[in-house]
Amino acid sequence: MDTKNLTIGDKHAFADKFLERYFENGLGSMTKREVDILVISLLMEHGTIEQNGATEELNLLGNNDLSILFQLSETRVKGLRYEAMLKYPPDENYVPREFMYLLAKSQFEFEKSGGAGKICFVMEDKYLRQAIQGLLKKEGMFADTTFNSEIVRISPSFLIEVIRMLLGQEAADEFADGFQQLIESEEEEKEELWPEIVRGFLKKMAEAGGAATGSAIFGIILGRLGITV
Repeated sequence: MDTKNLTIGDKHAFADKFLERYFENGLGSMTKREVDILVISLLMEHGTIEQNGATEELNLLGNNDLSILFQLSETRVKGLRYEAMLKYPPDENYVPREFMYLLAKSQFEFEKSGGAGKICFVMEDKYLRQAIQGLLKKEGMFADTTFNSEIVRISPSFLIEVIRMLLGQEAADEFADGFQQLIESEEEEKEELWPEIVRGFLKKMAEAGGAATGSAIFGIILGRLGITV
């Protein structure tokens, strides 16, 4: 992975936004770290990277990949990304879009007791993780991050409530119906059935068009996953 393969999608927008923010309080008023935060923010918004014959958005890369690309420690990359999100907040659909994208890539873990189980995410994005935890806390719920702050385990009922808060009752009901299929399936089928249920749910919501809250969000997620509606 090399910065030589880094491309800025809209160079004019990148430059205009950089200059606007850089001169906002006068020349030289920004510290080096503030400039780094600004550049990271703009790269996450406009940057793509060519690797293995494919083009990928920088904001979809993991912190380890970005640390190699930018030649920074992973800890520093994490810090810069989080501060960039706080300083320059993303679009209003960021949290529901990125959360549902992670859901599409999640795994289902079974409780040893044979209960309903937990949904397991690897959530490197601290901004997203804090947003979801904040939503849960408002409802007196929580997601478990005991052993690793980036690995989030959440019960199905809490997950359905998060979907309701982010995307409305229709999406929550549709997901709950799909999840019921998982509960009723044989134990040995659950692991293979889970991704089918999630992708089926995403596709159905995207096909709903204007009738569904956030249908465009589901369309973007399916595009990332290479699934056509």
